[in-house]
Amino acid sequence: MSKKEIRKMIINKMVDLAKNKVLEKRNQEKAIIDKVLQSEEWESADSIGLTISQSIEFSTNELLLAALSQGKRVYVPKTMPEKQLAFLPYLSIEQVLIKSDYGLLEPEYNVALEKNNLDLVIVPGVGFNLENNQRIGFGGGYYDRYIAKYQPKTISLCLDVQNVTSEKWTSNQFDIKIDKIITV
Repeated sequence: MSKKEIRKMIINKMVDLAKNKVLEKRNQEKAIIDKVLQSEEWESADSIGLTISQSIEFSTNELLLAALSQGKRVYVPKTMPEKQLAFLPYLSIEQVLIKSDYGLLEPEYNVALEKNNLDLVIVPGVGFNLENNQRIGFGGGYYDRYIAKYQPKTISLCLDVQNVTSEKWTSNQFDIKIDKIITV
């Protein structure tokens, strides 16, 4: 299957999980979050990049709150021209965020606050191959460009429906492997 076909198939499964199997999704998220919070990567990171998740994605709310309560510096991505990402401070759940052209909640851009040398980035995705740490994202290549440029430690969080280890796809030169994929 092509990445595009796999992406479509998995997004349909993610929508079904979020709409019709809410408790199952929440239980998987809880188990994965527990593993993340106990990981060496999380414990050693002072600055963490996390996305503000959409409803079908792995919910990052609990991780955002945990990072803030542990005194970690949290940064969330802002999509920029030429498919680039800028990470900006996330200070509290009351922070005003702006809906992007892609429907994502993002901070207002301020070049003085941009931080790109993060200790750890939790990289979102649609599908993951647990054998070789490949990921299929949402198709823009934003995270691949960021990781290639800044080379932070990376973790992705994989719900059962996102495990596409059995599927084979052709990677291109821009696809960046994730350091660690955490699943149930």
